[in-house]
Order: sequence, then structure tokens, then C-alpha cells
Amino acid sequence: MTKTRNSKQNSSVEVLVTGDLCPDKCGYANGTGRMLNESMEDIFGRLAGTMKNADVVVANLEAPLVAKGKPIIKCGPNLKADPKFAQAMKRCGYDVANLANNHIRDFGPEGVVSTVRELEKVSIPYFGVGRTAEEASKPLFMTRKGLKIGFLAFAENEFGVVDEYGWGAASMDPAFNGEAVQAASKQCDVLLVFLHGSSEYFPHPSPGMIKRYRYYARCGASAVIVSHAHIPQGWEIYQKIPIFYCLGNFMFPWPTPPNARRKCWTQGLAVRLFLSKTKPVKFEVIPLQSQYDKVSVDILPPARRKAFEKHLQSLCKTLQQPKKLQRLWHDRYVDRGSNLIKRIRNLPEGYRSHADLMQWAILENMFRCETHHEIVMKYLHLLRNRNISKPKKA
Repeated sequence: MTKTRNSKQNSSVEVLVTGDLCPDKCGYANGTGRMLNESMEDIFGRLAGTMKNADVVVANLEAPLVAKGKPIIKCGPNLKADPKFAQAMKRCGYDVANLANNHIRDFGPEGVVSTVRELEKVSIPYFGVGRTAEEASKPLFMTRKGLKIGFLAFAENEFGVVDEYGWGAASMDPAFNGEAVQAASKQCDVLLVFLHGSSEYFPHPSPGMIKRYRYYARCGASAVIVSHAHIPQGWEIYQKIPIFYCLGNFMFPWPTPPNARRKCWTQGLAVRLFLSKTKPVKFEVIPLQSQYDKVSVDILPPARRKAFEKHLQSLCKTLQQPKKLQRLWHDRYVDRGSNLIKRIRNLPEGYRSHADLMQWAILENMFRCETHHEIVMKYLHLLRNRNISKPKKA
């Protein structure tokens, strides 16, 4: 795809960032085939022009590109996409891929290696993964119109992160990450930090997550972009740094999402970031509508945009109301915490089957995943102090 970029050196650099991208859902939807053969306008609608005009388009690729392989034992589905999707990304104008997420290792280190090789074949640089923790946490740098841009990404400590068995995503470790952010910020004009972690299908980031993500801004990020919730969670300007708590899905076809997901699964955000050497990052938020049963996305039509934008404004307002946010999360801690505890009441002794291993994986994830750990610990704290109230219906 030929991009119609503005070549003036004194103009700002435009970076387009979209939400979760999983084109094939293990063969359910032929996203790769559509993006290889159909026009951008047929796939991306009115967003196609924005993608063509951007200086950099960033993909949050939430599936390894692997033809075959053995799925790992973990919580949740094991996702993968056709290796040819790298060619489709190139054809549609993606310039860089963020790979730090909880699904990139769903088919083991081999799946990560396969993804990296396919991206390298089509000359799409990537960031957020590596064969060691140090390698995965290295920044990617690129220059547009004389502006040096840095990219860093970290994911919650679920089953996608790198470990002693090989390739995986850079893990979220604020102390270690903070040093990486500080060092990278000194090597570029603008540093974009991508984080993968939040509570799924809930429209507000947790108090713990807000605290952690603001920390990355203080360490030197020019903007912080979060994903994983599959639902927009609002944004704020924190010490002149924009933090987008979750963009929701971009293109994530799924056969008949459960009712809990149906309302939020197909509405997400794209963000246009306008970067320069001397000014804080400016941005434009673009509401999007996708379809869960096929691969297509478009800018939300005017008839539905007004109500959605009102909802987004409400989310942003809540971020500045700590007491209200705490009340909302009190109910969330009780609801999700009690459900998580119920799932581990009858743990097996050792393991005799695949089902036993899955039960142990659930317990492991409660300890290693920051969001689940926060929820369980807060629930137990509330329970011990007899501060449990019945969650209100949404």
C-alpha cells in the first residue's frame, strides 16, 4: 500500500494506534484472506484513509502467526492466526507490530519465533518480545520526518511472558520496567509505552492499575496506551501525558460472543497521536464499530456516535473521581473475587489428567496476573473485615 504522507519536516508525525487485532480466531474467520485480496475500503471503511495518511500505523497483534503447533496449558482460549497474515498486514499499511500480550505464547515459544520470522520476511519491525527478559524489554526506535520515536511494551504476568523455556512477551515489572522506560526516553524524542493488562469487560481500570500506569508516565513515557479489556476504559491527561486505559477491540471476530461480551465486543477506539520534539503529545480519539462474525471495521456512524461519545466522556470523568471509582471497584472485587475463589475450592491433589492441569493453571494465574491478584487480595481483605456488600446489577 502506498501511503500519502506529509513530507514537511516541520510538521508533526502522526502515529495511528488501534486496539486488539486477532484476524482468524483459530480458523473461525478468514481475516487473512480478506486482507490479502480485498480493498482497504471494503475492510476498514472510512478508517482506510486515516491509515493511508498516517506516518506510522501500530498493530497490537494478539495472536501468534503459526500454522501448526501444540497449544500450551493455560487459562482462556489458545489463539493463533495464519502465518500469511504478516503479508496482509504489510499490504494494509501496518508499519510496526506490538507483540507483548497474553496470547502471543499460546502455542509456546515456537509460536513466538514463527511470528517474528513471518514479520521479518515482510520487513515489519516488532517490539515487546524476545528470547530473554532483557531482550524482550528492549525498545524499538524508528525515525519519521527527523523525529526519533521509541516503542516499548510490557504485558501482565500471565502465560504469554518470557521465562526460562524461551521466547515470550516482556513482563510487567514496574521496578525493572521503570529503568527501561527512563533509559529509552533518553535515546529518542518521543517514547510510546504500550501495556497489556486490565480487567476484561469492565469499563473502568482498577485503582491498582491506574497507580501502576501513571508510574510509567512519570518514568518518561510521552504517552501510555493500554489494551486487554476488550472494552474502552476512557483516558486522562496525567502530568501532561495522555494515558489511554484501554482501546477495546479493533478486529477480533468471534463466533457468537457470550452475552457479557456482546455489548462491548464490537465497539473500540483508534487513536491518532500527533508527535513533535517540543510539545506534549496531542491526540484524536476515533470511535469504531466492528462485526464479531466477520472481518471488517469502520468509523462509528453519526447516528450511533453521539451516544457512544457521551459514554466515553462519562468514563473519563470517573477516572477523576477516586471515591466513585472505589465504590465501583468494591462491587467488582466482591463479584469477581468470589467467583475466582469458587473456582479453586476443589483443587485436585497433584494431577492425573489435562483437566487437573487446567485447574492448577487457574490457581497459578491468580498469583501471577496483576489484575487477578489485586481482585483476589482485595476481596479477601473485604471479607476478613466483614465489608462485603452484594454487588449491584449493572
